[in-house]
Amino acid sequence: MSPLSSAVMLSAGFLALSISLVKVLPALKQHRTGGSQGQVHVYRPSSLKGAKIIITIDVGSSSVRCTAFQVDEVSNKAILIPACTATHCGSNVIKGIADCNTLFALINQVVKSCVYSLQERGVSSVHSLGITTFAMTLVGVDSQSGAPLTPMFTYAGQGPGVTAAADHILREVPTSERRGHYTRTGTVLHHPCYATAQLQHYFSTQQQEQGNRNRLQQLHWTTLSGYVLGKWRGLGGSAPVSLSDAAWTGLLDMHSLQWDAVALRRLGLQAEQFPPLVASHSSSAATLEGRGVHIPGLDATEGREVGLLDHTRVFAGIGDGLAATIASKCRQQQPLPVPLRVSSDKKGES
Repeated sequence: MSPLSSAVMLSAGFLALSISLVKVLPALKQHRTGGSQGQVHVYRPSSLKGAKIIITIDVGSSSVRCTAFQVDEVSNKAILIPACTATHCGSNVIKGIADCNTLFALINQVVKSCVYSLQERGVSSVHSLGITTFAMTLVGVDSQSGAPLTPMFTYAGQGPGVTAAADHILREVPTSERRGHYTRTGTVLHHPCYATAQLQHYFSTQQQEQGNRNRLQQLHWTTLSGYVLGKWRGLGGSAPVSLSDAAWTGLLDMHSLQWDAVALRRLGLQAEQFPPLVASHSSSAATLEGRGVHIPGLDATEGREVGLLDHTRVFAGIGDGLAATIASKCRQQQPLPVPLRVSSDKKGES
C-alpha cells in the first residue's frame, strides 16, 4: 500500500462513524417504522447539557447537510441527533462550475441552524467538526483575503472547451510524459475531470479575452473545504487541505505526498501557490489554537456564537468517496470497497 493510501485510510474514528449518511439512513428508517431500537443509534434528548458533540458537514452537488452527533462515552459511538440536522437541497454545480460565495452561504446557513438547535438544548461547546465535499474542487483565491477570484472548477467540468483542451493534451504531450504523470499522481493527465485540462482551458480563455494570465498565475489555489476553513478561521487562502482533497485535483505526487512539481510547471504554477498538505485524519487545532470558528452572521460579536465553537477541533476536509469508504468500514486492506459512480466518466488512455 502506498503512503497516500495509508494516510487517507487512517481517518479519525469520529469521521468513520459520523461523516457519511451510510449508517444514518437505515437508523432513521427503522426509527420511523417503529422497529426494534436495539441497534438504532438515534438520540432524541430534551437536553444535551454536558454532552460531547461533533458536527459533520456534507457538501454534495445537489445538497448541503449539517448533522450533529453525541459521542457515547462508554461505547465511543457517534449517536445521531435528528433534531439538530439541517439540510438545503438544490443544484450546487452548473455546467461543471460551482460558485464559492453561494456554497459558502449555504454551508453557513445549515451550520447556523444546527448550532442554534444545539444551543437550545443546552450545548455550550462543540468538540469536533469535520467536512466532506464532492470532489474534485479547485478555486483561485486572493492570497490575503481568501476571496474567490475564479470560478470553482469541479469533477463535472466537461464542457466543449475543457474537452478540447483535454484532446489537445492527448495529441501534443508524449505518451511517456502522460504515463509519468499517471505513475506520480494516479490520474490521467488529459482527463477533463481533473485540474490540468480545466485550468489550461480557463487560462487560454482569460488570456484571449482579458490579457490577465499573469494575474491569474499569481493567485493562491485551494479546494472547497480549504476555502471554507480559511474563511472561518481568518487564514485567507492558506488553510491546510487534506491529501484526499489534493489527490482529487490530479496535482498531488502520491509518492512524495507533495504538490507535483511537473504538473504545476505545465500550468505555469508553483507549489507556493497551493495550500499546506496534511494527512486526511489531521486536526488543525494545534496550528489554529485560539482562533475559533467564525461563522458569519451567527451573532453580532464578530460573527461568532460566543463559547460554542471557540475551541472546536476542526479536521481537514476529505472527499465524499473517502468518507463513504471509511463509513463502510473499509479502513484496512480488506474488505475492498467497490464504488458505484453516478456521474459520467470519460475514459482515456494513460
